[in-house]
Amino acid sequence: YSDAEILGICDYHMGDSLFFLSTTDKEDRLRTELPYVEQAKITRKIPGTVLIEITTVKVVASISYEGQYIYTDSSGKVVEQNQNAAEGTILIKGLELSPPVPGKRFQAADTNKQAAYEEIMTQVSDSDAFEEITQIDIQDIYNIKVVYQNRIELLMGNAADLSFKLRFGLSAVRDTSKVSANAQGKLDLALAMETNRATWD
Repeated sequence: YSDAEILGICDYHMGDSLFFLSTTDKEDRLRTELPYVEQAKITRKIPGTVLIEITTVKVVASISYEGQYIYTDSSGKVVEQNQNAAEGTILIKGLELSPPVPGKRFQAADTNKQAAYEEIMTQVSDSDAFEEITQIDIQDIYNIKVVYQNRIELLMGNAADLSFKLRFGLSAVRDTSKVSANAQGKLDLALAMETNRATWD
């Protein structure tokens, strides 16, 4: 965003008194009206300076939506709608959305699917796997699939214990003594919680 766009939202002018300048509401407006802004911090410095610090959003997922794609950050904030999936992001399938609003978190039509998605994304973040997971398919809530490096399907089964299943699966596929670095196939994790095992095909 240009300086002019940022200053236009803040609506600060030369000659304004620093003591009466509002900041918190302007920070909120910057985050919502400029979707690619993740954090905004406004600091007043006596005698006559206002410092506006901007942190930009990292797009991590592209959600298939009505023939296009919704770009979101890890929290689910909508930043853009585009004809193409964003390069290097996780492709999300089967998550039907209410009409998305840039600058706000998306809402899925099915709350169970949204909860499953959020649990998976939290574990992806905790496992630092944003660059390894290439697709999440939630079309069937009883047959959830997570794709690793475009070559291994992690078959999660239903939405129970998703964090454990994904953590277990990532541990297995990252271990080249168990799964070779170029292997392609499917790792069935549906019963991993109960059996502490996964089946490789």
